[in-house]
Amino acid sequence: MRQAVILKPSHCMTNDCIKITFCLLLIVSLCSNNASADNAFNDMLVLAEQGNAYAQNYVGRAYRTGDIVIQDSANAVEWFKRAAVQGDRNAKYNLAMAYWTGDGIEQDQTAAIPLLIDSAEANHSSASFMLGTISEEGVWLEKSYTAAMTYYRQAANSDVPEAYFKVAQLHDQGLGTARHYQNAVNNLNKAIALGNDQAKAYQSTMFFRGWSIPKAQDSRLNWYAEATAAGYADAQTELALLLIKGEVLEQDPALAARWLTRAADQDYALAQYHLAQSYVRGLGVERDIPFAATLMEKAAKQNNIQAQYYLGRMYLDGIGVEPDIETALNWLILAAEGKVIKAQYLLGRTYHDGRLVEQDFEKALEWFGLAAERQNANAQFRLGVMLQKGEGTQTDKQAAVTWLRLSANQGHKFAANALAPIDYRSPNEPDDKQEAFAWYLQGANNGYPEAQLELAKRLAASGDIDGAIAWYRRALEQDYLRAEYPLVKLLFDSKQYQSSVEIKKRLNKLALEEHTEATVLLGRLVSEPEWQQLNYKRAIRLFSAAAVTGDCVAQYKLGQLTQNGNGTNANANEALFWYHLAAAQGNAQAIESTATLSAQLTDSAVKRTEKNVEQWLDKNLTNYGKDNSCIDKEMAVVK
Repeated sequence: MRQAVILKPSHCMTNDCIKITFCLLLIVSLCSNNASADNAFNDMLVLAEQGNAYAQNYVGRAYRTGDIVIQDSANAVEWFKRAAVQGDRNAKYNLAMAYWTGDGIEQDQTAAIPLLIDSAEANHSSASFMLGTISEEGVWLEKSYTAAMTYYRQAANSDVPEAYFKVAQLHDQGLGTARHYQNAVNNLNKAIALGNDQAKAYQSTMFFRGWSIPKAQDSRLNWYAEATAAGYADAQTELALLLIKGEVLEQDPALAARWLTRAADQDYALAQYHLAQSYVRGLGVERDIPFAATLMEKAAKQNNIQAQYYLGRMYLDGIGVEPDIETALNWLILAAEGKVIKAQYLLGRTYHDGRLVEQDFEKALEWFGLAAERQNANAQFRLGVMLQKGEGTQTDKQAAVTWLRLSANQGHKFAANALAPIDYRSPNEPDDKQEAFAWYLQGANNGYPEAQLELAKRLAASGDIDGAIAWYRRALEQDYLRAEYPLVKLLFDSKQYQSSVEIKKRLNKLALEEHTEATVLLGRLVSEPEWQQLNYKRAIRLFSAAAVTGDCVAQYKLGQLTQNGNGTNANANEALFWYHLAAAQGNAQAIESTATLSAQLTDSAVKRTEKNVEQWLDKNLTNYGKDNSCIDKEMAVVK
C-alpha cells in the first residue's frame, strides 16, 4: 500500500459538496488508476483539513480500512474525533466503534455509549441496531427490552434486515412490547426478503410452536415423520431431542429414548451421546452408568467432542468405569483441543490442584487461559488468582485484575471479593476505595460471606450502622462465625438497647469460647446501668479473667468496680493496682484515675502498690495476649 502524497487541487470550487462529490466519483471511477485515486483522496484530505466534517469522516474511514492509504487506526480516530465534534453522525458512530473495540484508541465502552446515542438520534441505523443489542443484553446499559425494541424499530425503518428479525423476535416473545403474532410474521417476512437466514430458521420454530398452522399439519413435522420411518438417524435424533425438551412436541422421555436407540444402533455419534446422557440421568430409561460409559466411548471415538469431554470426566472420577487418569487426560485433551470450554477448564483445574496428577502450574495456566478467553467465568477467576500469586509465571497484578473483573462481571462471587483488596495500582496512584467497595458489594450480593463481612465493616466505618448490621446478619445466616463479634460489638457501640437480649446471648457464647474482647464487652453489659442487665459480681469475674491476659479496658473497669465497691468490698489499694496496670499500657482513663486515687492515699500505700505492680508485670508480662492493642511492652509503669 502506498502512502498518499498530498497534492493541491488543480482547480478551485466554492462549493464543498461539489468538491466531495467530484472526489468520490474520481475515487470510484479511477480506482484502477493508482495515481488518479491518490489525487482524488488527497483532494478530499485537503477538504478535511479545511474543516469539512464529511471529508474528515471519509479520511478517517480510509485510514481505518487501508484501502486507499496505509492503514493507520490511530490516525483514523483523530479524524473521526474532528468530524464528531462538528456533529457528523457517521463520525460519531465510527468513533464509538473505535472506543468499543479498542481499534486505534484505548478500549472504553463507557465512552462509546453517548456517541452511539447521539448517532442513533440522528437516525444512524447501525448505531440504533447496536444500542438495541446493548439494551437487550444489559451490557453497559441497563437491560431494557422496551428500549431495545425502540432502537431495533429505528434501525428497521432503514431496512436493516437484522433489525426486522429482532423486532419480530421481540413481538413473538412479548418482550418490550405486547406479544403479537402478526407483527412478528410481518417483520420476519421483511427480514427474509432482505436475505436474513436467521429469520428463515426462526419462522420454522414459530410453526413448530403452533403459530399460523396446526402442529399436525406442519410440513417440517411431516418431514420428521417420513424421515424417521425411513430410518434416517439424524431425523430420529432430532425428533428425540424435541421429545426430551417438550417445547414443540409433548415431552416424552421414554419415546425419545427409543428413537435415540434406533439412531444409536446405526452408529450415529450424536444419538449415542444423547442416549448415554439419558442412561446417566435415568431419563426415559432405567439408570445404567456403565452402559452410558460404553455409549459415550462409541460417540467419542467418532470425534464427538462433547462425548470426549464427558468420557474424560468419567475416567477421571471413576464413574461407570475404573478410574484411569491417563485415559481421562487423553479424552479431555481431545475435547479441549476441539474447543470444549468445560474440558479446557477441567484440565486447568486438574493440573493446578495436583490431586490426581502431578501439579503443573504452567499447564494449568495454558488451559485456564484458553477457557478464560472464551468467557468461562471460573477459568477467568482461576487465571486471575494465579497471575496475582505468580503461580507458573511472574506476578502480574494488572493482568490479574483484568481477568478477575471479567469473571466478576459474569457474577462469579469469589472473583468480586478477590478484587477488592488487590493493591494493583502504582505507588503514585491513590487507593480507589469506591472501586473496592463496589467489588465487595457485588461479592456480598452474590452470597459470599467474606465479602459481606468486609462490606459491613466499611458501612460501619462510613456511619451506615443499619446497613452494616444487615450485612453482618447475612453473613451469620451462612454460619460465617467471623461476623459474630463484629456484629455484637457494633450493636453495643451504637447503643442498640432493644437488642440487649441478643447481645447478651451472643457475648455469653463467645465468652465461653474464651474470646477476650467478648468477655470484656459482656462485663461492660452487666456493669453499665443503661443496659439494665446489672450483675456486678459477674462483671468482676469477667473483668478479672480478661485483666490477667493484659486487656487494659478490663483492668481499668476492674479498678473502677473495686474502688466503688460494686460486686466486691471497696478496696482503694487494689483499685490503684489495676489502674496502674491499665495506665502502664497507655489507657488514658486509667492514667487519670491513677493520679486522682494516688493523691487520696498515703505515700507508703502508693509505693507498696507500685512495687506490687512492678513485680506482677515482671512475672506476667510475657503471658499477655499478643493481639491486644492496649499492650505496649516498652512502656514503663506510670508512677
